[in-house]
Parts: sequence; C-alpha cells; structure tokens
Amino acid sequence: MKKTLKFILGFVAATFIIIAVFWGSFVYVSDYKITNADTSVSPDGTYELVLQAV
Repeated sequence: MKKTLKFILGFVAATFIIIAVFWGSFVYVSDYKITNADTSVSPDGTYELVLQAV
C-alpha cells in the first residue's frame, strides 16, 4: 500500500513540475524576453544603436 501511494505521489509531483516548467517558459517568452528589433551603425562606425522590444 505504501509503495503504491509513493508511486502515485511521485507521478503527480513529476507531472506538476513538468507543467510548471512549461508554463514558466511560456510566461518568460511572452512577457519578459528581450528581442532586438533593429540595429543601426553610424556612418563612421563609432556608434551602434540597438532597438529592443519586450
């Protein structure tokens, strides 16, 4: 009986962890990930402008 209960609890915990990881990665990509929208370099090559979007 204890072995079955441990297996069920382990399975539920593993499933919960997998769901939490996928949900966390989705939230990161949709809300926090910074992407470069455009890059521009000055004519003499001294400065570089990077436009970033969240």
